[in-house]
Amino acid sequence: MVEQIKQLIHSNKFSKTDQLLLILSFNKNQPKTVNDIKEIAIEIGIPSAKKLNISQLLGGSRNKAIKTPNGWELGPLGIERVNSYGIYFDFPETIKIADDLRSITNQISDLNIQSFLKEAISSLENKSYRSAVIVSWIGAVAVLYNFILKNKLAELNIEAKNRNPKWKNAVSFDDLADMKEDSFLDICHKISVIGKSAKDELKSRLKMRNGAGHPNSFLIGENMVKAHIESLIKNVYQKF
Repeated sequence: MVEQIKQLIHSNKFSKTDQLLLILSFNKNQPKTVNDIKEIAIEIGIPSAKKLNISQLLGGSRNKAIKTPNGWELGPLGIERVNSYGIYFDFPETIKIADDLRSITNQISDLNIQSFLKEAISSLENKSYRSAVIVSWIGAVAVLYNFILKNKLAELNIEAKNRNPKWKNAVSFDDLADMKEDSFLDICHKISVIGKSAKDELKSRLKMRNGAGHPNSFLIGENMVKAHIESLIKNVYQKF
């Protein structure tokens, strides 16, 4: 939703107060301190927000913004105001998952994985569910590949050769990608990278990814996507 707010603010001439109300609409259910508001404003290209008296502007908004012990949030009139500008709120669970992914993205130094996560976030927020399923899975596999390359490569190659004598020792990210993902998960379990329950769950995520990635009549709903991404967050992104 940050990108939607950014585009809206830069395509219209809003008052400073309306700009702040739009910023409060991002992750609506989470109150924001003045510093939080300034950080978001800078992120979406409003550096002048650093000099604003934000509390004065929001305090004079005629109850469109409400001050709570934890920070500022939209009041009913504020929600009505931002709705009039075309900002409609997702379910809190969807926002939380997107925020969790965004937080993880900021902690990852690998630009390749970052790009997968940013695309997954954008897809989820834009309700492009097939894309969100596929790209979040690709990012999770990339995280596992990086872990193997740094910590378990020799063990993986030994186990892979035990299963397939023709296997050529992997030395790079692309080499690992030559292995079928189902077999890769089996080997990750065998060399104690993931437990059996995690392996079974990730195989279910792989099945979901395959269903989303091929032309078929498979239908994907929002709750299915949220469950898929939440599982990847818990079992891969936050663990490795």
